[in-house]
Amino acid sequence: MSWSGFRARRCWPPLGLGGLPFEAVEVRLEENSLLALYTDGLINAADHDMEAGLALLREALGNPAGELEDTCEQVPRTVLTGRPADDIC
Repeated sequence: MSWSGFRARRCWPPLGLGGLPFEAVEVRLEENSLLALYTDGLINAADHDMEAGLALLREALGNPAGELEDTCEQVPRTVLTGRPADDIC
């Protein structure tokens, strides 16, 4: 799997917040693509900023495990450096 990077994004209300306007977006993905949705609790930590968290996430997703479940377990092990202060699930 090749890494295509983070897609440009606009700031919209967080998923699940409800009651605020949002814009629907369609994205065409190549076959066997991996689409990862994450919370700020995964990439923000006391010992690093958001850019460092995104770099760790990029590292984790750039080398996915064989099975999707294994990748889902690998991401927090790679990105989190300790117990998260925020929910990530």
